[in-house]
Amino acid sequence: MPRKRMQRNNMFWKNLYKLLKSLTLADFAKVFLCLFFAFLPFQVKGILFSADVYGAEFFNPYMTFFVYLSDIFLALGLLILAFSIILSPQRYGKFNVGNLLLFSLILFFCFAVGVSIIFSSNTMNSFLYFLRMIEFVFVYLIIVNRIVGAELLMKVFVFSMVVAAFIGIFQYIFGHSLIFGFLGEPVLNTDMKGVAKVVFGDNIILRAYSTFSHPNIFAGYLIFAGFMSVYLFLKEKIVERKVLLVTCLLVFLLAFLLTFSRAAFLAAVSGIVFYYVVLDVKIKWKYILPILACVLLFVVVFNFSEVFMSRIDVGGDSALQEREMFLSISKNMFLKNPLGVGAGNFTSLMQDYTNVKIMPWQFQPVHNIFLLVANEIGIHGVLIFLTIFIYMFFILINRLRGGFNKPLFAILTALWSVIFIVGFFDHYFISLYQGQALMFVFFGLTGLAKKPL
Repeated sequence: MPRKRMQRNNMFWKNLYKLLKSLTLADFAKVFLCLFFAFLPFQVKGILFSADVYGAEFFNPYMTFFVYLSDIFLALGLLILAFSIILSPQRYGKFNVGNLLLFSLILFFCFAVGVSIIFSSNTMNSFLYFLRMIEFVFVYLIIVNRIVGAELLMKVFVFSMVVAAFIGIFQYIFGHSLIFGFLGEPVLNTDMKGVAKVVFGDNIILRAYSTFSHPNIFAGYLIFAGFMSVYLFLKEKIVERKVLLVTCLLVFLLAFLLTFSRAAFLAAVSGIVFYYVVLDVKIKWKYILPILACVLLFVVVFNFSEVFMSRIDVGGDSALQEREMFLSISKNMFLKNPLGVGAGNFTSLMQDYTNVKIMPWQFQPVHNIFLLVANEIGIHGVLIFLTIFIYMFFILINRLRGGFNKPLFAILTALWSVIFIVGFFDHYFISLYQGQALMFVFFGLTGLAKKPL
């Protein structure tokens, strides 16, 4: 037995050596770039810069610049890719920027972010924000040049989100964080101030965070993962893999319910409606009814009914009261600073535009990405940003009419509505690394539609 085991081990290492020997620089670059997409859900990070905005035991994450493990994978992937292009340019086709007008608008937006440094209340924070935007432009280019193909990107993302979804589910079951700090899981319990939870009667329930900074952004990622699973299901021919994708979708659905994110629930419904409307097909109840049955089962088994009722009852909801305060601050800030206060700097100045004493955990951007862009980057920045979203909608509708890869562009149109709806009620697509990255991934997938309108 030891001899046979030794022979198997030798065979394994020989095969691994042959595999590694056969890999080219381009293959290694692709591996690291896939790792970038795989680690987006995980907040493995270290602090590079902080503006030292502290209160009690809290610090301001919106005035802090982190370097993520996914950043390192992206940098390594781009570096190896650059060497590969220099050494073997014939391996690569013509460089392209996807949809030229979309790419130009994205560059204009990044330029506006750079200009905001001039008006910034914290120059270093705005400068680092600008560098982050440039980093994500490279993510866009990786996607539109198909260095990592759309389907491979989705498979990697879905696999990572299955891991994240299970972490979120067990957080809910145990009522506190688990042992996944090495994946970026925050320290959580229902006694901590500033932790998102649902309170009804004498009960306090922790909303699922997984490895994210808030349940809302976790919910946004789950919506993306769910729609990507649907697309992969439609493209897949092997029955066993279809079953696996359906299982992934059910896991995402359960984790999604456990986030108790109202904006995400609304956005998910909007995305589903958009998906069926743009495809112009009849609703297939053989798919819808089992999903609804699973939702009902989850509600009964996990005793969600009272929790959901408490989330629907918005009377006296402190979160809504806080958002009204943020909206008032946003209005006052914009009227006095129409050219912006500098990218990433909303929270550093918000106390100056309200008479209410802001608690440490309330230092958050206004919960609307369009208002936040107007506040930080200025009126010119928000006009460019709105133009990007309007133009993307017409790109997607145009491609659907052309009949090219309708499932992909139907999914992207649904996700466009998700970003738009969530963007009206939350800020993470502009304020947080994981939200910014997800938005630029969407830009890249949309940019694959290269033909002009």
